[in-house]
Parts: sequence; structure tokens; C-alpha cells
Amino acid sequence: MQREGKYLYSTNPHANWNYPVPVPPGYYSHSEKLPPMMNSMSPSYSIVAEPVFMDHLLIHLEEDIEVTLTNGTLKGKLAGVAVDHLQLNIDKVAYHVRFQHIMFFRKI
Repeated sequence: MQREGKYLYSTNPHANWNYPVPVPPGYYSHSEKLPPMMNSMSPSYSIVAEPVFMDHLLIHLEEDIEVTLTNGTLKGKLAGVAVDHLQLNIDKVAYHVRFQHIMFFRKI
């Protein structure tokens, strides 16, 4: 794993991104292929941010939470919070859940 600016990436194409510790807020993990892809595509998009919701999630980082989604419920360890999704680790599997699918969450 290498750090470049605010980004973490692996030089291993088969990297396991299930970190034992969360990536700090403001840092994002990605493959080394993302920066060239973003540069070649020059994407432009907007995200409706929910800073208060994100802050509440960050308070519970590395704790067990229950997340109620539009189509069910997930229980696991909150491993990360990004601008558009959270990472919930369940049985050593990382689930990336987009905020628009979350109804609410609670600490368990």
C-alpha cells in the first residue's frame, strides 16, 4: 500500500481492501488505476452531501451498528465513512452501502 496525497492505493492488483483499521476520514482507498481513469474521463458530477448524518456515523466508527436500508437490515462493524457511502464489515466481508439506500442506523 502506498500513500499519495490524500489517497491510499495498492500496487498489488489482487489487494485485499478489508483493512483491520478504518481509513481515516478524508482518505480514500482505491486501485492505482483510478487516477489515470479519472484523468482520461474528466468526470463531472455532484453529490448531495449530508454532513450531519456523516458526522453521526463518524462518531460510531469501528463500532457495531445496525443499518436499516430501503430493502432490509445489515448488522456489522462500521469500518469507514465516505462522502457518498459507508463501509460495513460483516464476517470479514466489506459492504459499501450508498447513503441514498439508508433509512437510519443505530449502535448495537
